Amino acid sequence: MPTKMAGKLNISTTIDRKVEKSALNSVLKSTAVLGSLLSLWFGTMIAMMLLFDVSKNALVIGNPSTVLSKLDGDARIVRINQNSLVLNSSKPGFTKSLYSSGALVVLPALNSGCLDLSEKWFTSKT
Repeated sequence: MPTKMAGKLNISTTIDRKVEKSALNSVLKSTAVLGSLLSLWFGTMIAMMLLFDVSKNALVIGNPSTVLSKLDGDARIVRINQNSLVLNSSKPGFTKSLYSSGALVVLPALNSGCLDLSEKWFTSKT
């Protein structure tokens, strides 16, 4: 039990406080690193779609009715939700047209969502 002597803290109290601060710093650093990595990942995906149209399928985050009403061209709806939609098009500059139609974010999309990777890459072909 820590004791206070003449207005000064003893050594065990000082060590306990340092351990608490280092644990908090460790959690904060880990959170900052994770946040930075996620930001870098999403930023890279957004840039790749914008600059190179890396996928014919695009996950569009934004109001689907706004995007579809302003979109012109040969886009085909793959999936639609309340706040996002997946569109398919082979038209060059498709991502830029999505942004000009009101999309907030455009990411590459797989045909069957993220689970498509497990079917495509991890099943054996005999």
